[in-house]
Amino acid sequence: VVGYAIEVKSAIEEHFYAANSFKGRACTLIFTLEKSGTLTDIAAQGGDAALCSAAIVASRKAKFPPMTDEQYKVFHHAVIDFKL
Repeated sequence: VVGYAIEVKSAIEEHFYAANSFKGRACTLIFTLEKSGTLTDIAAQGGDAALCSAAIVASRKAKFPPMTDEQYKVFHHAVIDFKL
């Protein structure tokens, strides 16, 4: 399960440009994913507005891997703290 969280973060970071401009900032995102890895919903729950906006754009471009049943139970509705 921890490995899937790392894969999600890596998938987002692949599409996250100018990360250095957000150093020291944080954002909490709420994801809804299908078992196939398709992102169906994302919203910022709090944090730096500019970072949240950039993280949402990067997340929508990201390709998340399919999940096992165990991973799906944990990640179909996930809260991710994004800190740079």
